[in-house]
Amino acid sequence: MARIQGVQKADAGLKIKLVYRLGPRMMKKLTGREPQTGSGIEPMEIWAYQPKMMFAMGKFNQAVVEITALLTVVNIDRFNAAFGIGSAGFSDGMVCVPPDRPAASPALATIA
Repeated sequence: MARIQGVQKADAGLKIKLVYRLGPRMMKKLTGREPQTGSGIEPMEIWAYQPKMMFAMGKFNQAVVEITALLTVVNIDRFNAAFGIGSAGFSDGMVCVPPDRPAASPALATIA
């Protein structure tokens, strides 16, 4: 239980009410499950005392989830190398094959 009572929905502004409504849905979508205790938005209820801080924390958390995702993708290569798993061809230039270059025009050939 938090030491501070969170902002109740009845006392919240319009933007905060929207966050309270969408927050549990988004958390379930991200985690794939219901919260084990409480509503799952207790931190948001505390941050709601300062809405600017609440939205800044959302941006901070998003910047954290993006760094984490990038690091995960980078480290998959290490995982694959440890188990001797080869490339599926996506990193070997097979996704975006460059088009054939047209033959040099005769005017450019005489300059060179």
